[in-house]
Amino acid sequence: MERGNNLLNNYQKSLEYFQQCLEIQTDLHDKRGISATLNNIAVAFTQLDQNDKALKCYLKALDLFEELNHVKGIAAAIGNIGILYKKFREIDKAPCYYEKSLKIAKDSGNLS
Repeated sequence: MERGNNLLNNYQKSLEYFQQCLEIQTDLHDKRGISATLNNIAVAFTQLDQNDKALKCYLKALDLFEELNHVKGIAAAIGNIGILYKKFREIDKAPCYYEKSLKIAKDSGNLS
């Protein structure tokens, strides 16, 4: 139980640091950094079972990755959205996102 509480505290602390980072990147107009940080924030929200917030962050990150034509980021964000839909028990949506993510990764040669 204590280990579980420590992990939750770590994700909560991570969110605080990511929010600070996001503010700095926003001030610097660093879209690539913003998109990566939004993705990290979404991961932390997912681990904290704040899935609605995670989805919003993944979608914002995806928009920026697409704007930047950052193929690896696009594939990762889409795959993560699929994972969330699976958690939401929207099983019909999840495979579509997985397949789209895999296709993007294959087409770009980024299967790492």
